Amino acid sequence: MPKSINEVLGQPVEKVISALKQKKPVLIYGPPGTGKTSTAYAIANDWNLDLIEINASDERSKNELEKLIPAVKQMTVFGKKRLILIDEIDGLSSEDRGGVSGIISLIRESKFPVILTANDPWVAKFKDLRKLCVLVEYKPLTKRTILQRLKQIAIFEKIDVDEEILKDIGQRSKGDLRAALNDLQSIAFASDKSTEVLSRNLETQIFEALVRVFKGEKFFELLMAFENLDMTPEEIMYWVEHNLFREYEKLDEIKRALECVSNVNYLIQFIKRSQYWRLLVYINFFLGVGVGLAKEQKYHKFTSYKQPDVFLLKWQSNKRFAIRNAIIEKLSERLHVSKLQIKALFDAYANIFNKNPSLAEELLSDDEIKYLKEFLKKKENSLKIKT
Repeated sequence: MPKSINEVLGQPVEKVISALKQKKPVLIYGPPGTGKTSTAYAIANDWNLDLIEINASDERSKNELEKLIPAVKQMTVFGKKRLILIDEIDGLSSEDRGGVSGIISLIRESKFPVILTANDPWVAKFKDLRKLCVLVEYKPLTKRTILQRLKQIAIFEKIDVDEEILKDIGQRSKGDLRAALNDLQSIAFASDKSTEVLSRNLETQIFEALVRVFKGEKFFELLMAFENLDMTPEEIMYWVEHNLFREYEKLDEIKRALECVSNVNYLIQFIKRSQYWRLLVYINFFLGVGVGLAKEQKYHKFTSYKQPDVFLLKWQSNKRFAIRNAIIEKLSERLHVSKLQIKALFDAYANIFNKNPSLAEELLSDDEIKYLKEFLKKKENSLKIKT
């Protein structure tokens, strides 16, 4: 995502700026990946404006859109002016109740500059909207422009990739920079660093699935993100858990995403015990929809996803599980209480040993004492996040 309008390459950005300075709403149209949304973000950053992004495909009816009018009339609490972005107006179908008239109301009421984006603005329902706006066409980017951007990102992200491969990516993208960036991410992840990896079905690749989840916002696409992966649920879970920290930056987003991962972990264990395999459908729901919708809004940044050390994670998990079971077994024998009861009150026993170090040293090994301290620390951190 370009931080400045000077970084938006190969498009007539000067027309957009000219229209906005004349206080006219701008409708940028063109195929996906040409920089329409990026332009709005770059201008907001250059002009120090607070960007309000309204996705027309989400806010469909006139009533829903008109509820947003106060936001387009008032500055922020810190007195900062705004830039209004009404994205993807193509998402309004003919069944949407007064959606176009709702957008027109927003534009007329707005005290701030407005940018709209669309793939095809020439359908009949946008007739009145077109009259209100200055139309600026964004055409597919040239291979040279895409190559220039890929080089910049490869240098910035320290991706060791041959220029011929970058040219091949540009050729495949057909003017879609977003597609080119997805392919660059694929190459960055691949061990052979060649475009052979792009010849395979990207839908079956975990890195593409992660892009869909972390960058996506539409329910069905999120739900189907992991559908065709030839991986176990545990492996997918490890990938998501390992990379969500790279994508999400806000504590609440991370918390919501981790809760979904936790639900998946519980489901996997339950399915293994009960053999009720029909519950597997909920795993894709939690890892796709749950994690994808945990974000407040998509991050317009290049994220380099990394492979988790699954075997190390499994080994560590199994080791912790074994230590916990050893503690439970020791307490069960010493107190003549069932293991099930000890397990149910494990938090309480952990606190008792923490407050009585001499008792812990008498009954438990050093590894077991260390495990209890880590266990209590995690519980404490978890409570802090919840509050």
